[in-house]
Amino acid sequence: MAEAAPSGFVPGVSGLAFDEATERLAADGYATSSLEQASPTIEAGVVISTLPVAGTHLEPGGTVSAIVSLGWKA
Repeated sequence: MAEAAPSGFVPGVSGLAFDEATERLAADGYATSSLEQASPTIEAGVVISTLPVAGTHLEPGGTVSAIVSLGWKA
């Protein structure tokens, strides 16, 4: 099965493990950086959201920052 051509819009990767999200973003032509945030409801290592947010126009080659859960940190 052939991979889809990059669309120029940030794909939705919230809820995916960071490694899986990175693969998806790379397949769409984006570099990935990460920011960490504590979350009482989202398991550690899972993407909470992205900057820019999913659906935002971004030319392939741009960087998407994934906000990754640290899990619950008191």
